[in-house]
Amino acid sequence: YTLCLGGLSFFLFILLTVTGIFLMFFYRPEATAAWNDISNLQTSVTFGLLVRNMHRWGAHLMVLSVFLHMARVFYHGAYKPPREFNWVIGVILLMLTLLLSFTGYLLPWDQLALWAVTVGTNMMGYTPVFGDQVRFTRTDMPHRFSSHWVASSGANQPMLRRSFLAALTVRTSSSNTYAIQDALHLPPETHSPLR
Repeated sequence: YTLCLGGLSFFLFILLTVTGIFLMFFYRPEATAAWNDISNLQTSVTFGLLVRNMHRWGAHLMVLSVFLHMARVFYHGAYKPPREFNWVIGVILLMLTLLLSFTGYLLPWDQLALWAVTVGTNMMGYTPVFGDQVRFTRTDMPHRFSSHWVASSGANQPMLRRSFLAALTVRTSSSNTYAIQDALHLPPETHSPLR
């Protein structure tokens, strides 16, 4: 039983894309303007508070739904052959989701976001090899916005393609493969998922 978590994650991804584009029209990634822009968005822009909260809660729900979807896939063993590629796609999408959530957390430029990102990047700063490059400084505001924007806009096309590919390969590698084969009038030896 799938609980529709994959479809819910995809719906939330589309919602976050649409609301994120709306929010970009009212936001400047500058340390002196970010908090005021968010405040003005919530108080002066028609439906601004609603769209911001949809984006914020959608991001939280997407992290939760992607994590639960991956846990369900793991628990049911759906990562085993012939679906190993789906598992790899899912792990990549989970990492992209966590990256986007982390980079977007700082953008309101309030105390909660500032200290949460400071703690998170300081924890990553202790990793070997690249630890010193990820430490957070208070002048990183434009860099965090650009990394969030580039990651989200750069991830939109691949995430859409990977989500579609994941859905397609789940449908074609599951028990209904034989029904698809019969519907397409294919001989039995040409449809094997391992060939």
